[in-house]
Amino acid sequence: MEQDEPIETPYRSDELNLSRITPFHVYWEMLKINSWRFLAHHPICSRYRNHYFKIGPICLCVGCTSMYTGILLYFFLFFLAPSVFQENLYLITILPFFGFSMAILHYLIKSEKKIIKSYLRFSAGVSIGAYFGLIILTPKWWVRLVLFGLFAAGYSLYGIMRGEGANREKCLTCPLRNADPPCNPDWSTTMKLRKLDEIINNELAKYKTKQ
Repeated sequence: MEQDEPIETPYRSDELNLSRITPFHVYWEMLKINSWRFLAHHPICSRYRNHYFKIGPICLCVGCTSMYTGILLYFFLFFLAPSVFQENLYLITILPFFGFSMAILHYLIKSEKKIIKSYLRFSAGVSIGAYFGLIILTPKWWVRLVLFGLFAAGYSLYGIMRGEGANREKCLTCPLRNADPPCNPDWSTTMKLRKLDEIINNELAKYKTKQ
């Protein structure tokens, strides 16, 4: 079980691992340390390994990456093959609802398998692209407004259903939460960034002294 496996986490200390102290290396380290907040959207530890893709030192959220890939792919096809994605009435009306059903299915089954999560979110992304394609094709402005309002309401409702702390849910039951030292993603990240910022300021001060 997940609780019995050794938990690998970088958030139990504020130690840095800089190979060289140069502006490039420091800013690159800042990006790597802080990327979990705005790219992975989950702490980068072994308990969340099925929630992010690791590409080198950078981690990307499985759900968001798959969803935005689906959106971009649909818009690419929307303009590349208009005879299919703009003129096929069945496709442009059925596809959005199929994808939204995949989003609901993703919420209901809460699969921990990365490939299933990726497929369901990719399908949801395609449906979002198809829905906005439908809005673009709608001739009446007030119908566009209604469709957009329905999307905004549905998106907000989905966010409420998931809950505010959905991306940190596993942290609540993590045994390292009360360990010594504890695992604290926000504290560890903030302290590391402060240290890196201090290094940059010291290097700038040395540079000014030499001038």
